[in-house]
Amino acid sequence: GALINSPLVDRLIAAGPRSMFADAAVAATSPEHLYRWMHRSILGRAIEPDDAAHDDAVGMLAEGFDTRLRHPKAHDWPVPMDDLETVAWTNHLHGRANEIRVEQQRRLESPGAGDPRLDPSWRTRFEDVAWSLIVSPQFVWIP
Repeated sequence: GALINSPLVDRLIAAGPRSMFADAAVAATSPEHLYRWMHRSILGRAIEPDDAAHDDAVGMLAEGFDTRLRHPKAHDWPVPMDDLETVAWTNHLHGRANEIRVEQQRRLESPGAGDPRLDPSWRTRFEDVAWSLIVSPQFVWIP
């Protein structure tokens, strides 16, 4: 239950700006290649996926795979942060630094804060496949 409804899991699998998942989705050569990477990365071992789950997941990733890239070389932060001051070691102990970090987090968690290189509807399917791996019986949670 904790994995199924956890905000931590949402953050782990998010294909957010310049995340490991977004970079893998951009670099993938095929839905099959991407699913194999996800399976190995999330489950942490080289077990073969069962055929039914494999076919379903690859089917989800295949839908829109060829058009998943919006701006493959985009480096723009999709969430505006220019109006916020920088938090660095020189000011991180001031009270305002916490307010800035809380505001940054709020903006990052807002809808549409995904990596600008990926089509949002495809990215949602991609994150759903990642979530299904985390809640699968093969996933071993070691806190």
